[in-house]
Amino acid sequence: SKELASNNYNMKNQFANELKGMEKTSQTREERIKQLNEEKEEAIKNVLECEKKIMLLERKIQLERETHAALDPEFGQPEIKGMKKEIHRMELRLIQLKKQQEIMIQHMERTIAKRQMIQKGHEACRNKGDSRLKLRKKIQSLKSALKKNMKEFKTVEVSVKKEEELSKAIFADVEVIRRKLSQVEDD
Repeated sequence: SKELASNNYNMKNQFANELKGMEKTSQTREERIKQLNEEKEEAIKNVLECEKKIMLLERKIQLERETHAALDPEFGQPEIKGMKKEIHRMELRLIQLKKQQEIMIQHMERTIAKRQMIQKGHEACRNKGDSRLKLRKKIQSLKSALKKNMKEFKTVEVSVKKEEELSKAIFADVEVIRRKLSQVEDD
């Protein structure tokens, strides 16, 4: 029983020493956490202060640019000249496309006129009373000529549609550039 009391007393002392050691470790860690939190707060303050300085510098730079632009009449002139040249080129291209479209329309009109002449020739042959063999040959040649003319007509029609779409796109581009140019000139 003395041994048991002695073992009990030794274990009690051992636990007490371990508890004191753990308390010291805990206290050291709490101090380190407190120190790290203080450093973190200081770092956040420094970051916020740097951000304020950056914002002030950016604002100063922007004001400097605006002042320079307001005082310098040549500021932005190369861009304006470039846009005017581009508008002029697009306008010339639009005129060229309209001429090509007009030529295609004239070609279509001639094709239609040929077709009508072929039909009239066919009617005239019928009225003259040609032999059946001659009429068949003429009808066959007229059909092949008509097919050829229809193919040409469809090809021209597709080309005209493409040219119209291209001219619309160019006109839209010219309008966009004109708006940008007027905005730049207004500024």
